Amino acid sequence: MKKRTAVFGALVSLLPLGQLLVIGTGAALTSAAVMLSVPRSVNAESEQFYIQRAMRKSESKDWYGGISDLTKAIEINPNSATAYEGRGLMKGVIGDEVGACSDVKKASLLGSKSATQTYNEKC
Repeated sequence: MKKRTAVFGALVSLLPLGQLLVIGTGAALTSAAVMLSVPRSVNAESEQFYIQRAMRKSESKDWYGGISDLTKAIEINPNSATAYEGRGLMKGVIGDEVGACSDVKKASLLGSKSATQTYNEKC
C-alpha cells in the first residue's frame, strides 16, 4: 500500500498545481493531493494525539516520555483535566509527590471527579 501511495504521489507531483487529474470516472484538482499530508501534521499538533501517545508510553513504563507528551498536551490546552491527571499519576510513579499532587489538584479543579478522589486519598 505504501508503494502505491508513493507512486501516486510521484505521478501527481509531475502535474502542475490546479490542473484536473482524472482517475477512472472521478476528477480532482492536483492541489488536493498536496493536502493529503496535512491531516497527519495537524493531528501531531492536537492535544488528543499527545494524550494517546502518553498512554501508550505509560503501557511500556516510559514515564518520562509520557510526562513530556502530557506537558505538550497541556501547552496546547491548558484546561485539559485528562492531561493534568495523567501527568500527575505518572509523576507519582517516578516519586515526584509534590508535582503529582499539584497536577492532580489542577485536574480536580478542572472538574475531574477521579482526580478529586485521588487528591483526597494521596495528597
